[in-house]
Amino acid sequence: MDLDVIMKGILDSYPYPIVFVDDSYTIRFLDRYAEYHYYQERGYGPLLGRNIFDCHTKESSKARIRAAFEQMKLDGKEVFLK
Repeated sequence: MDLDVIMKGILDSYPYPIVFVDDSYTIRFLDRYAEYHYYQERGYGPLLGRNIFDCHTKESSKARIRAAFEQMKLDGKEVFLK
């Protein structure tokens, strides 16, 4: 079985939205809950390959995302943002 299929299956089993963003703030992965939330509930178009700040335009949201990213660079721990 393909490793990508296995990883997607594992991530899709978590009961909350998971979004992976790279170091240039580009969205690289959404699990099925994130896809449902952003595409069905919020009505966004395709997000993969787009900058996360295309979705988060409030300066307070951008600041929280940047702060979380800087913290992850320091300690390597994942961050859950609501």
